[in-house]
Amino acid sequence: FGRVMEVVEPEFMTTQRRKDAWYISTLAVDPEIHGAGLGSLLIQDTLADAGDKATWLVGLRGVEKFYEKFGIQAVAKSNIGEMEAWTGGAVMMRE
Repeated sequence: FGRVMEVVEPEFMTTQRRKDAWYISTLAVDPEIHGAGLGSLLIQDTLADAGDKATWLVGLRGVEKFYEKFGIQAVAKSNIGEMEAWTGGAVMMRE
């Protein structure tokens, strides 16, 4: 993953604001309780902590619509090179 990100990051880390962005690592909710609003609470709390700083993440397959509800948009793909077979890999950012 690290080697792929070394290639991909220059594509979207194009401004100082983006270079200073917070990286959101792993947020997950047990599938048995999906739909209860816990994922929304997690991301809202994380974004509140970030304040007006840009934030970014690399999402698994199918998460784009969820994050778009919070103003986080796809800006690149990280499933290239040795990670080409990975389904997912949307690099998403809130400016």
